[in-house]
Amino acid sequence: AESLLDKGETVSQVESFFRGLTNLESLRVGYKTRGRDAGVIAGRNSRFAPRPTCTAMGIMGRYWIDPRSRGRKETLKQADLVGAAAPHSFDDAHHAFWAGLVMLHVHGPGRVLRDWGELVKKNVKEARINDRDRCSHGSWEAKDKWACEGGRVYATAMNVMTLLVYYRYTGAIYGDASPLK
Repeated sequence: AESLLDKGETVSQVESFFRGLTNLESLRVGYKTRGRDAGVIAGRNSRFAPRPTCTAMGIMGRYWIDPRSRGRKETLKQADLVGAAAPHSFDDAHHAFWAGLVMLHVHGPGRVLRDWGELVKKNVKEARINDRDRCSHGSWEAKDKWACEGGRVYATAMNVMTLLVYYRYTGAIYGDASPLK
């Protein structure tokens, strides 16, 4: 079967879409407008700090259609922007997941990914509910930025996906060179 992404036209259209939402000075990718991340549901999650989540998604969208984008100067600067917000992003599981993918695919094995993996272990893995007497055993509390919409199922799924970046994807991509062994 032919992949949609095998078509040069699709790749250029997707690239054009991301470019249209990217602020050329800050390199932040916007949600609906250039460089402006979404992030607030009035009265529901406005207490949480904004994160460059759309920038992380833009990096990965570009990477998945063209892996050569990984080494571009713009991509590296965007990854630094995402990484700068990363250590404080565990109140936003959606951002933590996308930031983890950026750390893995753009920075690759090494100190950046290893440090991020340690933060994940400390902040995500340890936050799981371990009380076997609770019906919520094995889940995560629905208290992050987007849990007001997704609840405990969302919180648990996002945290599991974040952990998978480090415990499954690093081994699949880097094998014995995985920085988290």
